[in-house]
Amino acid sequence: MRLTPPAHEMEECGMKRTGAVIAAAGLSSRMGAFKPLLPFGEFSVAGHLVAMLKAEHADPIVVVTGFRGEELERELADSGVLLIRNEHYETSEMMDSLRLGFGAIAELCDQILVMPVDVPAVTGATVRRVMECDSPIVRTKSMDRYGHPVKLDRKMVKLAMAYQGDDGLRGFLKGQKELVRDVVVYDEGSFTDADTREEYRRLLALNGSRGKGYPDGEALKWLLQTSGMPETVRRHSEAVSRKALDMAVRLSRFGICLNLELVRSAALLHDIGKGQPDHARRGAEILSRSGYPLAAEIVRQHHDLDCIPQQADETLVVYLADKLVQGEREVSLEERFERSRVKCAGSREAMEHFERRRLQARRALQVWESSIAI
Repeated sequence: MRLTPPAHEMEECGMKRTGAVIAAAGLSSRMGAFKPLLPFGEFSVAGHLVAMLKAEHADPIVVVTGFRGEELERELADSGVLLIRNEHYETSEMMDSLRLGFGAIAELCDQILVMPVDVPAVTGATVRRVMECDSPIVRTKSMDRYGHPVKLDRKMVKLAMAYQGDDGLRGFLKGQKELVRDVVVYDEGSFTDADTREEYRRLLALNGSRGKGYPDGEALKWLLQTSGMPETVRRHSEAVSRKALDMAVRLSRFGICLNLELVRSAALLHDIGKGQPDHARRGAEILSRSGYPLAAEIVRQHHDLDCIPQQADETLVVYLADKLVQGEREVSLEERFERSRVKCAGSREAMEHFERRRLQARRALQVWESSIAI
């Protein structure tokens, strides 16, 4: 089944046709193993990246091979990508491979994504954001780091093909900095490549975290470090995490066994969107786009639950823990809501909203109390 609409249908719909060039000609010298064919999830590194790009409707996709090209070409023979060999891979640079790829599809595309083969953990959501961003050049950014994919429109592709300056694609982007638009993402995979065995193990761990639906270990640490969370918010989140874990452990004594890792992860990240409008929804978007749907759902509901469960679960525990911690200090529900009540006193609409939230919190607490009274 064809995932990407035919070119004439895309034109009629005003869609931009987005191709992709994957540079995979390198020697993998630092890794000590052939990176494109290393296992990653259900596929190889190269196969996983191709499958992700196809799922996001990138078409056509070019893979530029070189070192051990025949093996990689056999691996991708049935994937529907265009395979081009860089015969001078030992003496050429990545930019030379990109020129080969650009030359094959430049006239077929409105814009082209540039990807080295060793960034297989970038999410489809990140690729989608880059594809949808309307600018001549788009790249991902997190704090002071820039990642992949990089997107060039047709005009920029032609300029890149003609570029003969230093530092390859990086040098080209520096020369076009007025046209570069940076898209801030929290996707660790956009900034992590597999140059060494240690980095490859890190990517496998990251992919494993996504398979669980929430970040743990180094993946959790990376999100906390790159989120820009203020110190006061970080300390509050740590206090909420301690409270939530304590509640979850108490539940286990009554036969209700929650996922403690999920509780800890979601509690630490529940305010990752703090400072932005509707920060619960924004936090959920950040986690969802980073590949963590279970944590995202809990974060989305940490202000207001969609419904009250009959028995305490991870979402209710994190929701309640947040209500029972003010700053870094544990408080009662009454104390927690008293401050909000005073703020809302001058507005009937605000008071009605306050009362709904207060009643929901009380009902949630009743579920929690009944769960530990079984």
